[in-house]
Amino acid sequence: MKDTSARLDGTAFPEFSLKDDEGRTVDRGSILGGWTVMFFYPKDHSPGCTVESCAFRDSHDRFERAGVTVYGVSTDNIASHRAFRAKHGLQYNLLSDRRGVLAKDLGLRKSLGFIPARTTLVIDGNGIVQSTYSSHTNMKGHVTEALKVIES
Repeated sequence: MKDTSARLDGTAFPEFSLKDDEGRTVDRGSILGGWTVMFFYPKDHSPGCTVESCAFRDSHDRFERAGVTVYGVSTDNIASHRAFRAKHGLQYNLLSDRRGVLAKDLGLRKSLGFIPARTTLVIDGNGIVQSTYSSHTNMKGHVTEALKVIES
């Protein structure tokens, strides 16, 4: 179930301000100056989201070597993110988009009209989306596609 969200490619990442699992604010200014991978997933602790999050964990050293910051984003609260991150040993921060405002501003579509988007964005240091990948069934493909862009 691959979505054709490539319409975001070449567009400026919108202004945003979200709290991470450590309670710090991350905003558009935070992602400027270096490459960022931001993956949106439906729910902490769910099977598919755990597979996807752990795939990013397992490839984190490749992103780190390339100087890329990784963020996971869902509508879960900070406490849920903190527990999810600790349970699975995630090296990257999770952002809480409680009302889904950032996902909505990006135009990320819900699957079946109610399942939050599973979409990965690769954003360059100028805040321009260079790549968009959406799939609810190929969780590990999000990492593969992001690395293709980063390592090319």
